[in-house]
Amino acid sequence: VVILLLNRRHGGVMVRVAICLGPISRYLITPRVANLTHRLFAPRRTHRRLALYLGSLLSRRTALLTRRAVAKGGGGVGTISAFTLFRVGDKEPEAAMSEVEEALKTAEEHYNAVPTRFQELYDTLIPFKDLTENCTVQWQLARASRDLAQLDAIQEPRKKELIYEAHQFAQNAMKADPDNFASHKWVGITTNDISKYEGTKKTIENAFFIRDSFKKATELNPTDATSWFLLGEWCYNVANLGWMQRKAAAAFFATPPTSSFEEAIENFKKAEEVKPKFYIGNQVSMAKAYLGLKKKAEAKQCLETALTIAPENEKDEKLLKETRDMLKSL
Repeated sequence: VVILLLNRRHGGVMVRVAICLGPISRYLITPRVANLTHRLFAPRRTHRRLALYLGSLLSRRTALLTRRAVAKGGGGVGTISAFTLFRVGDKEPEAAMSEVEEALKTAEEHYNAVPTRFQELYDTLIPFKDLTENCTVQWQLARASRDLAQLDAIQEPRKKELIYEAHQFAQNAMKADPDNFASHKWVGITTNDISKYEGTKKTIENAFFIRDSFKKATELNPTDATSWFLLGEWCYNVANLGWMQRKAAAAFFATPPTSSFEEAIENFKKAEEVKPKFYIGNQVSMAKAYLGLKKKAEAKQCLETALTIAPENEKDEKLLKETRDMLKSL
């Protein structure tokens, strides 16, 4: 038996096609990788060996489906058959993709719920973590893992595990589709998150990459308010660096990252133009930037606007408390 392997994309899933020359065209072969046990719906020993061979090409951690897909030949030597291998479990491709779409729909319902159902969101998507070629699944997993890590109920070392997990999902999304704005956004977010675990040096080293990730997200999708907010946050944090941090940055870069409170405010305002009052944090961060410019009246206006936005989750509640504390200090 001669086997030629080709990779092809089926929807959001990478498909491996095995073109087989030999007396195998009339049978359905299903290698499963649970405990390396393979079932074979064919009577001949040759077919059994073929099933085991195909199964050996697959991941030990993923159940896969092999089925005849392209050609339907006779049964003699020299006929050509094709088998497609999907990383979707023991289901037909159409059914599997429908299941992914249903999971994404359910996940979005959890995300938009008030309060946001972070654990349910994560639990809905994590069974599909091995679909690394599906950009949407991967960036939504990055979001789900990262958001779950932000909850007070999640303690170390689980919090750190989720942060690094989120970063891997974001990298998978970027690899799957470099032109998807969300993959750039979540790579930037998670790179910033893991930098906090790896020290000041790593944070400084990643500064330009994080900025460029957020910039690329705004270029690919100028209507995403969160991307503008994140770019504004980057500008504010760089503008607000202390003397020691600036000296440290100068040690790593001939031209260290620079920005200004004005640039931060510009990006926060763009976020509001795209989606007014979309996030309490955008108003709070804009108020901080105004305070950096000694503009208390403008800062107070931002904080008062923040109080009019309904909280959606635990993080929003914390931001509202910070808002009230800032107003008291003005």
